[in-house]
Amino acid sequence: MKSEAGFSASPIAVAATGRKWNPGFFSRFPLFGLGALALSLCCTATAIAIVLLSDGQPTSEWSGNRQPGVLLAYTSTIANALLAIAFAEAVVIAFWTRALRGVPMSSFHHNWGSGTSVVGVLKALMNGRAFMISSVSILVAVTTLLRGPLMQRASFVQTEVLSVPGNIDLQMTYNITPDWAAVTFDRGHAELTFRSNFSKVIRAYQARSPVAIPGAECDNCTLTLPAFGFRIECSTGQSRHYNFSTIGFPSFRPDVTTFESTVTRHFVSVAEPQSINVTVMRRTEPDVCEGNFPVQSCLLTPARVTYELLLNAGNVSFKTNSWRSDSVGELLNLNGGDVGGSTTIRALQFFGSIQYDSISNTTFGGGIGWTTNTAGLLGNTYAYDSKTSSCGSNVAYNDPMDDILNAYRELALRISVAAAAEGRPVGADDTGMSQFEPYSQNVAYTSELVRIQYAADRRNLAVAVVISLLGPVATLVLFWGWWQLGRSFSLSPLEIANAFGAPNGFLASGGSNASGDELAKHVKVAGDPMVRYGVGGGYRLVVALAAQDVVRKPQAGEVL
Repeated sequence: MKSEAGFSASPIAVAATGRKWNPGFFSRFPLFGLGALALSLCCTATAIAIVLLSDGQPTSEWSGNRQPGVLLAYTSTIANALLAIAFAEAVVIAFWTRALRGVPMSSFHHNWGSGTSVVGVLKALMNGRAFMISSVSILVAVTTLLRGPLMQRASFVQTEVLSVPGNIDLQMTYNITPDWAAVTFDRGHAELTFRSNFSKVIRAYQARSPVAIPGAECDNCTLTLPAFGFRIECSTGQSRHYNFSTIGFPSFRPDVTTFESTVTRHFVSVAEPQSINVTVMRRTEPDVCEGNFPVQSCLLTPARVTYELLLNAGNVSFKTNSWRSDSVGELLNLNGGDVGGSTTIRALQFFGSIQYDSISNTTFGGGIGWTTNTAGLLGNTYAYDSKTSSCGSNVAYNDPMDDILNAYRELALRISVAAAAEGRPVGADDTGMSQFEPYSQNVAYTSELVRIQYAADRRNLAVAVVISLLGPVATLVLFWGWWQLGRSFSLSPLEIANAFGAPNGFLASGGSNASGDELAKHVKVAGDPMVRYGVGGGYRLVVALAAQDVVRKPQAGEVL
């Protein structure tokens, strides 16, 4: 018959005892090994699904044992175990299919060694043997070591800000009546008494209490709505001349007003809305010895103003810190009557006058130099001096105007909430008591929610998938040729010894085509004799039947 791979062929053998050599694609299909390999790939697919399904999901939905990191650790551990099972069977198939084709005898050792340990891989490569099995072993090791860490790096936790739109009913109004805040009892409106509702607003403002809206359940919400406020119109002019560089009459004024702030009521006629007039005159530069004091005046006219607001935990505040960002709508006429009448504007002006009216006078006192006397809070609060000024008086003042206007802005917002909570009359009950319904506006909002969620790093995921596939795909190569084998094989010492034609009759009687398991069963049935590794005839180390007493334990220093 035709020879193969340098070996002479022999006729088909028919032994009296033994088992039939039965190769074939399906009969020898490595179901256990390829099944484990397929399940290992399924674990990789499961890990990919975990990373992608948790992407964008809140951490609360993937908590405890369902955390992506925990699940990915499970999949990696199981996948590595299954890959080890598949690789072990693939090495057996590769070992025996190569033996069938014929290999150098040393390759038997290196084919076995490269499939069992890293040391075996290194030795095989150093000797130029078992390159395929060694390469697969390396790729399997890379997959086993890096699969888990890389896959877990593909899933991480991030903070995401989500914008959620909606609508909410808010108690806030711009419908402020002329008599809402105070009552006056003389034609000159000199005698003024605050109403209790306005007094509560003032106390809350001075205590810096949050502006609370009843029933406003919305967290981190941004909204825009109309409320009570002011149209603010400002202008700047020049006041009296000053000169602090000369001394002696009449070159200087003995009493110079260097700061003055007033809050007054601007009234033209009953038909036109009253305004609050805020005026500030101040010295602006301590190092300028001569010049003119600038005077800034701002008219605050009641109006419907659209604010950008923030609402959180039932408390409302401005989105910006400046009145300049507000949008002014129609003006509101809050003019009051005469004797017995009332005016909200008068109350607002009166409160501002108490808070912000201030004056500072600077006087030359001869030997003691320039002195400044201040009445009111603002002149003291906004004053500053220059240590390097060459002028006789070195005191100047920061601009309080924006702070005053923003204070009125906040006060208007508080009034809007308080007036809405009081509501409007809607009739009377059975006892004749008036019934009120709160003012309410349905307002669109956007809620900014901060959510901690999982995210997928797709670049790291791609790297993890490639690494996870290296070992399984490489292992698949070692299964090639399984259909050439005629029975189940292993790397059992009994099976290898039998294949090498061990002379001991208790193995040979089991048949040359017996697997390792079958040989183990055979010798057990045959009495399972004791064997021993030791020194036999001819001073050789052999495995022989211990009962025959043909081997002994080797001695130290013995050359064998």
